[in-house]
Amino acid sequence: MQAAGKNFPDEGWLFLTSDEKNIKQFMDSIGFYFKPTGKDFIHPVVTVIVNPDGKISRYLYGIRLLPFQVLL
Repeated sequence: MQAAGKNFPDEGWLFLTSDEKNIKQFMDSIGFYFKPTGKDFIHPVVTVIVNPDGKISRYLYGIRLLPFQVLL
């Protein structure tokens, strides 16, 4: 998050890791798709905001996020 130039508290973020099958299932469930191109991937720049109930509350597209955009 520091590389993005934003000062968001670390405890407010959750990054998921898993095996390929589970990642694909999760990405399909939120409508996120990517295309491998050699050693890189083509994909939209999107942050998916999930509320405390586990439901998606919004999709934020782009690399510049403002704190008010991610508050629930």
